[in-house]
Amino acid sequence: MNIKKFKIEYLIYLFLLLTPFLDSLSFIFRYYYPNSIISPTTIIRPIIPCILLIYIFIKDKKSRKDLFILGIIYLVYTLLHLLTFKHYYTEFNAGSIFSELQYNLNYTYMIGLFYVLVWFIKQKRLPDLRKYITLMLSCYLVLIYISIITGTSSTTYLDGVGFKGWNASGNGLSALLILGFGSIFTYLLKYIKKWYIILFILSLFIFLIVLFGTRTALYGSVLIVFIYGLCYIYDYVYIKKSVNLKKFGIILTTIIILIGSVLVGGKNSFKRRENIKEVGSEMIDPLTNEETHLTGDLTNFVVQIKNDNLDISLSDEQINALLKTYDKANEIELPNSNRRLQQLIYQHYLYLEEFSIETFLFGTGYLNNYPELTLEMELPAFLYNFGVIGLILYLGPFIFIIIKGIITFIKKRGIVSINYLMYFICIVLSLFLSCLTGYVYFYVSSMLVVLMLYILFIGEEDKL
Repeated sequence: MNIKKFKIEYLIYLFLLLTPFLDSLSFIFRYYYPNSIISPTTIIRPIIPCILLIYIFIKDKKSRKDLFILGIIYLVYTLLHLLTFKHYYTEFNAGSIFSELQYNLNYTYMIGLFYVLVWFIKQKRLPDLRKYITLMLSCYLVLIYISIITGTSSTTYLDGVGFKGWNASGNGLSALLILGFGSIFTYLLKYIKKWYIILFILSLFIFLIVLFGTRTALYGSVLIVFIYGLCYIYDYVYIKKSVNLKKFGIILTTIIILIGSVLVGGKNSFKRRENIKEVGSEMIDPLTNEETHLTGDLTNFVVQIKNDNLDISLSDEQINALLKTYDKANEIELPNSNRRLQQLIYQHYLYLEEFSIETFLFGTGYLNNYPELTLEMELPAFLYNFGVIGLILYLGPFIFIIIKGIITFIKKRGIVSINYLMYFICIVLSLFLSCLTGYVYFYVSSMLVVLMLYILFIGEEDKL
């Protein structure tokens, strides 16, 4: 970045560099002021995207019309969504209408940022994007290691396993680092002989495999290298019709070493999963005198409902959905540790119980549930919690890009690059992680990395 020849798009690079520090500031602020309604970073974070949106609005007449129409559409949807949320609100909820508004604004903000990034990438004004993604991830690692060394790091899990630095979500940080690593993998290979690149990769792998403690980090670190291996094989076998055996051997050796490292370094994570299963097997359902198939709180609610002494206010729809979830969990012998599947089953029944034109179109709300039942699986959450219109507005642009990418691959599969394949597979991986772990598309910082993947993919597609 040449300061003497400053260009407006440099603000995007600056925004990437500031993101790790904003995350740490947000976490520290929430730690000392847990009851605060809003964090300073909520105000600071959108400043640069808003400046860039204003720039595009003034600079581009066509975009001016697009932004005005899109702004009206997202505003009207948000109002109608909140009205529906208010109609179905009970004390069973995980958040207030203000908290729900924050989720809507966060995602609308991400769509606005995505528009900004697409505008600049289409004009080929972000040539150093991967360099600054690398620097952003480096800043995350530096802050994390400082927190670990100083003994101020938060633990990844409540039981004390793992370190996640000054970051709010372990799952969100996992997705951010894994997907960010995937977005810059081929870039790193170009400079693999540089000492600072080697240091970056080693620091990243040590944290993901040994210190972090999440399964996403463990498996994801191997998966990214494996994905590159598949892309390499496709490129050299299908397109170039030859294989560099030396390079292929290095990739294969690296994967084997990483798998071995995961088996050794990830023992705490594996042990934690076993402990969770053991604890779950000790939880007894008073109604059956057998191991419960729901979490303890949910089982207690079901017992209270059946004994007609429920001590919280639930709607008839929520009661019916909870009872059906209980029956279904017993029928399929669902492990009580599998919270995400419990959430999905409950959300499905609640969606059917509350089904109406307004809930079908606008959803009943992401936080319109007991905390344990807030749907962490983000793809179905778009439909169940935000309705069909929310699904189209929030996820539609990304689904369109994926479908377009598949069509492009079918038509031009003989000339696609390794970068094209890497970005596309990592995009699909982001959708998979959003269902498996959550906190990918609903977590602001990990979503920023997802946007980078889409933008890099669009830029690579334009080269074909």
